[in-house]
Parts: sequence; C-alpha cells; structure tokens
Amino acid sequence: MKIPFRQQPLVLLIEDSMHDFAAIQRAFRKVGFEGHVEHCQKGETALDYLEQAKAEKETKNSSLPCFILLDLNLPGIDGIQVLQSIKTDNTLKQIPIIVFTTSQNPQDIKICYQSGVNSYVTKPMDLAAFNHAIATISEYWLKTVYLP
Repeated sequence: MKIPFRQQPLVLLIEDSMHDFAAIQRAFRKVGFEGHVEHCQKGETALDYLEQAKAEKETKNSSLPCFILLDLNLPGIDGIQVLQSIKTDNTLKQIPIIVFTTSQNPQDIKICYQSGVNSYVTKPMDLAAFNHAIATISEYWLKTVYLP
C-alpha cells in the first residue's frame, strides 16, 4: 500500500544504540517503508537537525519529519528533554513523537504524556514482537492517520 500523504516520508529516529537502529531499519524495510530514516544518536544532534530542518522548510520548501521515533535513554540531553524542547517550539510541536524505549517506569510514561508525547511504546526484547511494534507504528502513523 502506498503512503497517501507524501511520496517519500521522512522519519527522524533518535536512538543511541546502533543495534536498535539497525533493527528498526530492517523492520521498516520489512513493512515496505519507502521513505527515509534520518538517524541521530544524541539529543543535542537531533535538536540541531530539527533547527536546520525548520530553517530549510522556510527557505527551501523542504519538509519536516512526518514523525519522530524517540528513545529516552540518550547520552547528554535525554529523551524527555528532547521531547519537551520539541513540544515547546511553535513550528516543531506539530510533529508527532512516539517514544520507543525500554523504560516501563510509570514516572517516565507520566512525564512523557504530560510533555505532549503522542504515543509511548516499550521496545520488546523478542525480535518478532519488536518487528510487530514497528509494523504497527508504521501502519498507524504512515498509513492510517492524516498528518500536517
């Protein structure tokens, strides 16, 4: 099924683990994702990337990510700080953010939703369940809902 809202969707993945990055890439390919995954390993890098993307959107008519897949456990600026920074920016706050993390801490979940996260998904340890989680995220955020 073709993605209805854009020809080449862009997903921003903020994930410090190269192993998880590779697994997410494979899972996206398995479901036929035809877009591009931009990868940032640190919160600081992701925020810099988004600032640059925001500037290019205004000057070059390029697009922002259709959604952000965010790990909480990042070196330096952590995922919660990244989430809060994005959701307080008037241009970036429209981008849906899906936290995809190993944390099942109720306090993390509460803070993320209070900060404006759109979904909170824990990373399954089982490969089949991991792939299913990415397939579900892809189906919902790329094929089911309308995004700005």
